[in-house]
Amino acid sequence: EIWFHNLDGRLYITGTPGRPRDWLANLLAHPEFTFHLKASTQADLPARAIPITDETERRAVLTAILQKLGRDEADVDEWVAASPLVAVVLGE
Repeated sequence: EIWFHNLDGRLYITGTPGRPRDWLANLLAHPEFTFHLKASTQADLPARAIPITDETERRAVLTAILQKLGRDEADVDEWVAASPLVAVVLGE
């Protein structure tokens, strides 16, 4: 699965821990992409993906995401170790 999250005005894309993801490989190879909104707001926005690799930053972001999702914080270590995580910068 793939989700995007808005945390304090910053956008992130992540997924559950596990196997390598094609979408992540694609963003790493080609960080410029179109962020397609299709729910209550519809738009195609130019964006750039920035991989989050620093463990401290990953832990902070993923802890906030898990709290937002109502997930057990005991899962944080697994998510930090094995979840894809990129920041999304719009307009680039």
